[in-house]
Amino acid sequence: MSSTTFPAELWELIFRTATSTPGSLTPPLENFHYHYFAADPGERRARRALETGWCLAKVCKEWRNIMRPLLFEHVVLEDFGALESLTKSLEKPVFDNVVLQGELVQRLDIVARNDRGSDPEGIRDLFSKISHLLSLLPQLKVVLFHNSFRVDGNWLSSAGPFFLNSASDTLESIAWIDDDKDWTLMKVPFFLWASFLNSHPNLKSIHPPHVKAEKELLWKICDGEAQTPLSKPLAKVTRLVLRIFHGTHTDPIFFPGPTHDHDPNVSSDSNASFKEDMFPKLRHVTFEFCILGPMAMEMLDGVVPTPTLLELHGHKLTSLHCVFHKTADEDFLEYNDVPPQTQFFPMIARHCVNLEELGLYFNWKSVPSTYIGNSTLPTVKRLKIRRMNRHFKIEPYKIMLNFVAEMAILRLPRLEEVVFVCERDTRYIQRYKEELREELVSVQRR
Repeated sequence: MSSTTFPAELWELIFRTATSTPGSLTPPLENFHYHYFAADPGERRARRALETGWCLAKVCKEWRNIMRPLLFEHVVLEDFGALESLTKSLEKPVFDNVVLQGELVQRLDIVARNDRGSDPEGIRDLFSKISHLLSLLPQLKVVLFHNSFRVDGNWLSSAGPFFLNSASDTLESIAWIDDDKDWTLMKVPFFLWASFLNSHPNLKSIHPPHVKAEKELLWKICDGEAQTPLSKPLAKVTRLVLRIFHGTHTDPIFFPGPTHDHDPNVSSDSNASFKEDMFPKLRHVTFEFCILGPMAMEMLDGVVPTPTLLELHGHKLTSLHCVFHKTADEDFLEYNDVPPQTQFFPMIARHCVNLEELGLYFNWKSVPSTYIGNSTLPTVKRLKIRRMNRHFKIEPYKIMLNFVAEMAILRLPRLEEVVFVCERDTRYIQRYKEELREELVSVQRR
C-alpha cells in the first residue's frame, strides 16, 4: 500500500488522532486496586488504542516506520516473561539514527502479575531487571506499577536501591496499584519510599504504595519526635492519594520542613521563624477511608484521629475525593450505632475551608444520612458521585440518587453541579431510569 500522495507528517497526524485517548498520560487516582484499573472504561479505550496502533503498523513498511515513534510513547508490560525482549527492544535505535526507542517512552505500565511466587531471590532479580528497564527511559513521565507480590517488604531494605529510584527525574506521575485490598501484599519500607520522593522533584501526581513504618519511626511518632523525611519541598505536586499507614493517622511525609528564619531583606510583620511547606501546590487529594471495625474503634476510644494531611494541608485543598472500599458495607462496621467514616466529614468541614469539589465514591448500601452525617460543607460547588462495586443492583442506585436529591441539597448549600464520574453508573441510570424515578424523594433547598 502506497501513501506517497500524502506527506509523512500528515499520516503521523492522522495516526496520532486515530490512536489517542484523553488523559492517557495521567492515569486516574481513583483506581485503588487493579480490578478497578483493568475495568475502567478510559483505560480500556487506551488499551484498544494501543492495539489499533500495532494493527496499523502491520499494514505496510511505510506505515510501520511512521507508527514506530507513536507506539513507544506508551508501553505496557503484561507478562514478565516478555521483560527481557522489551528491554532489548528499547535499547535499539529508531531506524538508523542515534535516538534509542527507549527515549520515546513517556508512560510505562507494569501490569504483569507476579509469577515468582513468594521467593525473595526471584523477586529481587526481577526488580533488578525492572530497575534496568526504567534506566533506559530518560523521557519517562508516568509509571504505573501493579503490585501483586505477597512478600515481606523488609527484604527490600537489603536488596540495594529501591527499584523505582532508577526512573528518570523527569517523572511526573507515579501510580502504585495493589492487586486488591490484601494486607499480605508487599509494603514498601518508609525510608525507601521517602528516598524515591526525594530523588524525583518533578512529580505532580502521587498514588503511593502501602508503606511499612519501621519500629524506630513508630516510636518517634508516638513520642511526637518524628520529622519529615523529605529533603526539600515537592514543589510541583498538585494531586495525591492519602493512604494512612498508622493507627494514629500520622504520616511524617506531610510534616513541615525544618524551621528557618525569615529573610531579613523581606518585609514582614514579625521576625518569627517559619517551617517550610513541603507540599506548597497541593490542591487535589483522593482520600481512601480506612475500614475501622469495632475492635479498632475500641482501641481509639471511639474517636477517629485527624489525618496529618488534612490537619496541615487541608486549607489549600480545592478538591477532595473520598473513597470507601467495595468489600465493606458502609453501615456494617457501626460503632455505637454510628458508622466510623462519618467522623471524617466534620474534619473535612473544619480543615478544608476552601473546598470547591467533593467526590463520594462509596458502595451506597446504607441510608443517605450514613455518608455525610450532619456536616455542612458551605463552599462545595461540585459533587462527584461513583459506585465502587461494579455489580449492578438497583437498590444502591436508589440510595445514591436519593442522597443527591436529599442530603446533598441540605448539606451542600452552594452546590451547582453533580457529576457521575463512572460511565458504567450513567449507563445503569439511563437503563433503569423509570424504576429509579419512582423511588426518588423531592426535597426543597432551605
